[in-house]
Amino acid sequence: MRQIDLSECLDAKSDVLIGYEFGQRVRERFKMDSLDRNPDRIRVILPTRLDVIAPSFAQGFFGESVLRLGREGFFRRYDFSSWPPDMLMQVETGVLRALMDRDKVVAA
Repeated sequence: MRQIDLSECLDAKSDVLIGYEFGQRVRERFKMDSLDRNPDRIRVILPTRLDVIAPSFAQGFFGESVLRLGREGFFRRYDFSSWPPDMLMQVETGVLRALMDRDKVVAA
């Protein structure tokens, strides 16, 4: 199974993943558009020293994937099974925000 190790996004002093724009930069770094098109399941590795992952980061990082794959397809493709529930809830919130943003654009 392929992996995305989010510890690669942290610098020596940081233990948080926050911000929509930072999430988008990390998305580019991991070439998520290409991973979305790959049929393989991908494990997302949570850094052990991470204190916070903000929904804004999750939305920036995963939002386009959710829009491309749909919510269920996204969670079939990307494996978060090793994540604690409180951190996974932040990803869920980011996913919901991405879907709400799409609905606003479609309705306009």
